[in-house]
Amino acid sequence: MGHWMAIGIVVLALGTGACVPVDPSSPHERARALSSELMSPFCPGLLLSDCPSGYAAELRAEIERRLVAGESTSHITDDLAHRYGRDILGDPPATGLGLVFWIALIAAAAVSSVLVAYAVRRSSRRRADDAGARHVSRARARELAAKLDDELIELD
Repeated sequence: MGHWMAIGIVVLALGTGACVPVDPSSPHERARALSSELMSPFCPGLLLSDCPSGYAAELRAEIERRLVAGESTSHITDDLAHRYGRDILGDPPATGLGLVFWIALIAAAAVSSVLVAYAVRRSSRRRADDAGARHVSRARARELAAKLDDELIELD
């Protein structure tokens, strides 16, 4: 049984290995990865990799040529941010107004979490109070019905 399991693991490993790119660090693969992280300066709201513009195709080719020439990804992104503006990076910088944005985003998330927790807690308490009130009112109703029955018996 152990041999068959080992053979199964080897076959599975070989089968999944066929789906992995041969050289994930090739300039072509790195250029595609970088193009899917950068915003297109030619197609607002689209990633560089998704932009159908001819200018975007030229920029993708330039990125690949620069990677083939040995430039680092960070050097290329810094140059592109200098040429096209920081919007190409997609993320606001963590300095100046960008830092204010990140702090506001984190604060909004924290406040939202607190408000949701408060609403859930308040709702669960209200349901518990309502259930207790129904229990008390049913008990009170039974008590009053019994008292009414007693008084009706006394009248007879």
